[in-house]
Amino acid sequence: MKLHDRSTDTSRTPTRLDDSSELTRYLRQESHWRGGRLRSQAFMPPKDSVVISVFLVDGLTSMQRWHHGDAYVGFVASARADFHVGTCRAYDLDVMFDDKPPRHANVGFFPTDKAARNNVAQRLASHATLVERETG
Repeated sequence: MKLHDRSTDTSRTPTRLDDSSELTRYLRQESHWRGGRLRSQAFMPPKDSVVISVFLVDGLTSMQRWHHGDAYVGFVASARADFHVGTCRAYDLDVMFDDKPPRHANVGFFPTDKAARNNVAQRLASHATLVERETG
């Protein structure tokens, strides 16, 4: 019987969610970043929504974050935006953890006014770290 390898298990969800908890938003559209910087589009909710999908990645290495995204996001991400729960809260956004799929959460509720929504997305982008996937 093979023992469970915790080094590759990315589904184990941390039990606490505080301001220092790390989140990531997986990205596939290169229009979401340019010249090594995130753009506001990376944090814009779909037109019919006031939330964005993110994953809680506390305790995961960079490689494990990529593996988790590959397993649960539904597309192969070209990049990701790493940021903290506290950044969301600083801009009056809630982080609503649902763990469906594992480690999943929604961030919202974004303003419905287009200019206000873009302003919040720009602020999130300015506080997040772009991590591009290495190829090859």
